[in-house]
Amino acid sequence: MAHKNALGKRTTHADIVAMLEEANLPLAYDHFAEGESPEPPFLVFLFPGSSNMFADDSVYLRVSELHVELYTDMAV
Repeated sequence: MAHKNALGKRTTHADIVAMLEEANLPLAYDHFAEGESPEPPFLVFLFPGSSNMFADDSVYLRVSELHVELYTDMAV
């Protein structure tokens, strides 16, 4: 799955993982397997949808949503 960033370059799933790994927190795409969720804090990310722009019956611009969730045990 590839996405374009603000500079028009393709941002891949691996690029996003590399960026999020810089936080030095456990990380999963969508969810951790049941029973394998680490102690907080940890990150979960997913691509819940897209808002692609179409022109001439084809995708003109791919626009994907990226959600990054930070889970902690701190009360806010």
